[in-house]
Amino acid sequence: MNGVTASTTVPGIFPAMKDLVKGKAFIDGGVARNYDIPSAVDYCLKKVGGDFTKITLDVILLSNGAFRDDNAEDYKTIPMLMRYFEIRDYYKNMDLLIRAREAYKTVNWRYVLTPTEKLSNGKVPLFFEPEEMEKNIQIGMRDARTAIAMGEGKSAQYLVDYSIQ
Repeated sequence: MNGVTASTTVPGIFPAMKDLVKGKAFIDGGVARNYDIPSAVDYCLKKVGGDFTKITLDVILLSNGAFRDDNAEDYKTIPMLMRYFEIRDYYKNMDLLIRAREAYKTVNWRYVLTPTEKLSNGKVPLFFEPEEMEKNIQIGMRDARTAIAMGEGKSAQYLVDYSIQ
């Protein structure tokens, strides 16, 4: 239960979960790092006897930066700033992905997904209506079907190629 509680804490919004016995505070890991591929690979290496070729990774990038082109012609200050943050997050995640793929060349990067549409954050931040959740699920299912149709290993390379063009 401590892990679940800690994953809901965000500095400035929800206070950190404090473990007074250990003298530590815990926050959502995504605040510092959206995804932690090195820890996942290290964990898998222990399970497969140290053989990188036996590791298969599927990565879902869920930053606010959707993989899409936007017509920003009518954007004013705040929408432009928000889109800037989305693009910055997208490229930050892609940089982490590129570095991880370089570091773990013999790992099977089966599927890598990122939303092709902006996911709903809810009318009130962090509060999702059922219909908004369903829309997000449908976007994810469509993106997963597209990645699977490309074939194993192709979606990761496609995203990298798009990001460095």
